[in-house]
Amino acid sequence: MKANNNPKNRKGLLEYQRRQLELAELTEADSRKRRIQANLEKWVETLTPTLKLAKPSALPKKTLESLRITRLEPPYKNVIITSAEITSATFVAYSLLYTLIRGGYVTPSQIKKTNLLDGYNNINGIFNSRKWKDYFFDPEAKVLLVEGASKYLTRLGSKGEDQFWRELIEFTKNHEKLVIVTYGTEKEETINGTFIPSLTSEPELNRRLLKTSSYVFINEEEEKEIRNEQAKTH
Repeated sequence: MKANNNPKNRKGLLEYQRRQLELAELTEADSRKRRIQANLEKWVETLTPTLKLAKPSALPKKTLESLRITRLEPPYKNVIITSAEITSATFVAYSLLYTLIRGGYVTPSQIKKTNLLDGYNNINGIFNSRKWKDYFFDPEAKVLLVEGASKYLTRLGSKGEDQFWRELIEFTKNHEKLVIVTYGTEKEETINGTFIPSLTSEPELNRRLLKTSSYVFINEEEEKEIRNEQAKTH
């Protein structure tokens, strides 16, 4: 038994333990890489041909820089991505989602998506609408993608507009969830002064949403570069 206290034996034991720990770490790192790659493949296979190209490598340098400096931690729970052509904002949003999956921050099942008008129409959660609500307001979700916001949409006076945004605020208030909103700008919104998105026609509610939001503005030159990438699918 005394041999166990021998310095040479103890040194050998420590070296063995170190090698085992390193091997376990390498195994876990390799397993994590495989899981992430499987998640990326699962994500991409569900997308349209155009959105399959939505990756950081397909974005303009200026857009990448805007995403890099965008604050994604609380209290900034919302990222509003704006462009004159809503398809450009959508492309950037899906590129951001791809980045989050590739970084191991989220899995495809933790991303919930809705068109904003669908959200307005289903927010009451009655009958078939309940399925939409259970899907979108999933406690296990980490990212909520809301597509199709615009000032034009606020003029429609949709019945569920206020309720949707209020429930979204409440749902994300005390939980670590990121909301990504794509917003199509109108020319008149960007001509004079500072551009302020109109997510809802109710001023105070809109102010509450914007207060916890970061912004990614896509200019005409960036949109042109994104269109060139999208054209590769045709």
